[in-house]
Amino acid sequence: MTRSSTKRRIAGKLGRQVGFNLLELTVSLAIISSLGAFFVNSNYVLFRTANVTNARADLATEITKSTRWLIRDVHRALTSDLVDSAPATNIADFTWNISGVPNTCSYDLNTGTNQLRRTCPGDTFAAANGISNLQFVRSGDLITVSYTVTSTVDPSFSEDIEMNMALGGG
Repeated sequence: MTRSSTKRRIAGKLGRQVGFNLLELTVSLAIISSLGAFFVNSNYVLFRTANVTNARADLATEITKSTRWLIRDVHRALTSDLVDSAPATNIADFTWNISGVPNTCSYDLNTGTNQLRRTCPGDTFAAANGISNLQFVRSGDLITVSYTVTSTVDPSFSEDIEMNMALGGG
């Protein structure tokens, strides 16, 4: 018995042709391709959404960290080295008393790492990351601090911050 006669006998018993024709194969490939494209697109959208969410969360965290320290120290300060009506500077000292002893903390920008540094006696740390364009200005007892915060996750997300705070206002 030859191979073709076996196929005919099987096809005859089943009442149909064995195998696929070109049209069936083309339709199947089109359906599989469409589903594949849908899943690839869905995964891209999910990935992009997660990336945007992470960048926004990172940005919000750095804004919160930077503003928390600056507001706290400016409001506690009784004095500052900032000169009234002088041009903007990128470093500032704020001094307040702790149990009658003067305590001075300095703020500056580490341009190599884009970190807002807070330096107090015996303690220097990055108060926030992704900081640029730091400026301090004093007008009477009003301290204006401005800077830009950029997400370390996605640099296309950034926010300009400007705060006006009363020296010793807290």
